[in-house]
Amino acid sequence: MTLAKGKITQNLTAWDESTPVLLYTADTSIRITYMQFVSEHSANVTINLFINYLDGTVYSLPKDTLSKVENKTIIQFDVLYSLLAGETVTATVDVGDVINYIVEGEAI
Repeated sequence: MTLAKGKITQNLTAWDESTPVLLYTADTSIRITYMQFVSEHSANVTINLFINYLDGTVYSLPKDTLSKVENKTIIQFDVLYSLLAGETVTATVDVGDVINYIVEGEAI
C-alpha cells in the first residue's frame, strides 16, 4: 500500500548544506518494501536516504544517483525496513531539482 507520496526539493541552510526533507513518519509498525523517486529535470540527481529510529540512531541507505531513462529520471529502492510508530524516513537531494517520491509498504 502507498504509505506516502510527495515532492523533495533542495532546502539549503545558511551554510549551503542540504537539510533533510521528511518523507514518512510511521503511525504503527510498518515494513517499507520500496521507495521510488522520479525527476523530469536533471540528468543526474543524487538521493540521500535516512531511517531515523526512536533510540536516536540514524541509518543512512547507500547514496544513489538517479540516471536518465528516456524522458524521465527514475530510481527505485527495493528495501525491507521495519519501522515502529514514530520512526521516520528523511531524504536530501544534491542539486536544485524537484523529485517526486512514493513510499510503499505494509503493516506488520
